[in-house]
Amino acid sequence: MALVGNMIATAYAGNSAMVNFDIFVSVFGMLSLLYLLPTTIMGNFNLPILNIALDALNALFWFCGAVATAAYLGVHSCSNLVRSNDSPLHAISSQILTPSLTGLHNHQPHH
Repeated sequence: MALVGNMIATAYAGNSAMVNFDIFVSVFGMLSLLYLLPTTIMGNFNLPILNIALDALNALFWFCGAVATAAYLGVHSCSNLVRSNDSPLHAISSQILTPSLTGLHNHQPHH
């Protein structure tokens, strides 16, 4: 959710439909958790058909979002480094993750 939100915040000429769908999927998942988590604790408000429907919709939306994102980025596999290093998602994620991972790589264990 944070990565897609950052893509939306840094967009200059609008967003593609895939980016908008990904943020919808994230928000829908969070909102459905607001219902699903309390119903697991309090059995009085539990409606099994609604729980199943929300779970099925979440599974469908997340799967469609994952396929749409992979198709949009044009990455067929993780081993395709030429395509994955040139993708817009790689540029954004490297800006976010590289500073935190650099500290992990430079850490030397004490003997």
